[in-house]
Amino acid sequence: MPKECLELRTKLQIEYYRLLDWSEVAGLIEYEYGQDLPDILKADKLVLVAVLTQIKALFEDFAALNGRYKELQPTETAAQKLEARTTNVQLEFASIELKYEKNAEKRRHLRGTNHMLAMVKNVKNIATEPKRLWWAAFDVGVFKELLQKLAEYNDYLSALMHGHHARKLEEMVRNTYLEMVLVRSTVKELKHLMSAALILGERQPQILSEDVDQVQAAHQKNDELLRSLAGFKTLSVATDRGGNDRPPDYEEITRSTMKAYTSIWYDEEQTQTSTYVAKSSMRADGKFSPGQGQQIQVWIEWKPYRSAYKRGTHQLVPISAHTKRIRELAALLEMDKPEQFHVPKCRGYFDDRDDALESEHEERFGLIFEKPFQNAESVSPISLLQAFASECPSLTERVTVANKIATSILYLHAVKWLHKGICADSIVFFPRDDSHEPDRPTNYMKPYLCGFEYARPDRDGATTTSGRTSQSHEMYRHPSYQGAKALGNYRKTFDVYSLGIVLFEIAFWEPIQSILEIEDPETATSEELAAIRDRLLNPGDKYLGGLRATMGGRYCKAAQICVRGREALGISEEDNEADVIIAARLQKAFTENVLGNLAAIVT
Repeated sequence: MPKECLELRTKLQIEYYRLLDWSEVAGLIEYEYGQDLPDILKADKLVLVAVLTQIKALFEDFAALNGRYKELQPTETAAQKLEARTTNVQLEFASIELKYEKNAEKRRHLRGTNHMLAMVKNVKNIATEPKRLWWAAFDVGVFKELLQKLAEYNDYLSALMHGHHARKLEEMVRNTYLEMVLVRSTVKELKHLMSAALILGERQPQILSEDVDQVQAAHQKNDELLRSLAGFKTLSVATDRGGNDRPPDYEEITRSTMKAYTSIWYDEEQTQTSTYVAKSSMRADGKFSPGQGQQIQVWIEWKPYRSAYKRGTHQLVPISAHTKRIRELAALLEMDKPEQFHVPKCRGYFDDRDDALESEHEERFGLIFEKPFQNAESVSPISLLQAFASECPSLTERVTVANKIATSILYLHAVKWLHKGICADSIVFFPRDDSHEPDRPTNYMKPYLCGFEYARPDRDGATTTSGRTSQSHEMYRHPSYQGAKALGNYRKTFDVYSLGIVLFEIAFWEPIQSILEIEDPETATSEELAAIRDRLLNPGDKYLGGLRATMGGRYCKAAQICVRGREALGISEEDNEADVIIAARLQKAFTENVLGNLAAIVT
């Protein structure tokens, strides 16, 4: 099919997803003829029936159009069939099925289109694929008109939802969009999704509702989320591809992330650390000059690299694999991302060995992060680990931190990235931007996930350098990825395990070594580190009981699921988490059982 057709068909899928999400929230998924309508819809019964009748007619029209182009499907090779199964895997997981396609051929005859199709086929001078001409000359307009009507009906149905039901619908649509991004694994598919999202964002919904502004705001938020996620993953996927499958400006995008050493100013002696933080994760406050006389406040996080001797310049330079990875990582972190990522804005990276003749520090790249607000006086980020020394924040604030960091991990995994360094030092806060509560200076309602120095794309069979090597960070690692075992493949459930450790820390408001009464993590034995998981999950011990008493049953369940891992999330030890089907199951289970429990906590 022509490119425009594929994009519009993706848009049709999106609208169908919206309809089915609405049906579930409205209680109509299991509705049978003759039953009373759910209470939230009874007041609009007559209009509702009329709207649903029109939607049914629209799908019949879509079915007729779809049937016309069946003959355009090429003869598939075995490889193409495998690719098609991967491409269409979203139909298994998006809670919908495009049922009109199954009966398109039968319905086509009822619409009286046979004579028109025959006329096109009999025109001798038309090229070998006459229906492409038919699409371009006529059906593209019909298809767009049908889509516009369906979108308007969906907008009206969404406006029927109020309060809790409206929030639930927005959440369901958001989760569906995440799923759509997750299961698309090629640049081509993601570009179609981006184009469809742009069409969504450009339209002006016609909503007959007093809540028009609220409904449109929710739609725009989700539409922007879909576009942004698809764009983010497009660049992520492109890092694993080569040649024509990459965006035309890919090389320039990644190359431009490197900044000159002379554009950065920082005080080495002011580098921030804490008792249990490895040298590689130290931060430094600084200033960055992006050009034209500007100067912005930033902080820098270090990523060590290995070097090789370059004969031409007689210098030690970073090995090419490490340079490639830092360029790709900086490009991804530099992209505009949805607010739900809770990741700071990256302004690029620099090589901190540009001053090799003067400096004695290790070979390292510096990732430049812009501070979320610019004050006359520079303010340093405060890590969660450092915050444990302060007064314990309210239950509402602690639940908010847990929920937002869990959401950040969900979004990273949806765009096929692994963090590999989740710990109390990789979560930072900034002071409040007002002075209403001088005794509570830290803004715990806006956490940021950092510490990306070992992050990488989630690829089947991919290996990379292990994460942080200090004993303190081994405490956050899954027992299967501690010590020498860290040389194997990292996976999403290892990130989830690390999140579970952080959830325990947030609940008790102290570092994990204090919770477990480990005097010095740096001298802990491998057996002690490997036993952390079993100790936290032991129902007869004090940790789960204390967690439940402190934060409630839902929070305890979310943390317990994270630490238990695969079994609790419905996948087996043999399952390959990089596989798209397994990844979709894992994302669904994480959304329902971890985020669902955290979001349901009433404080």
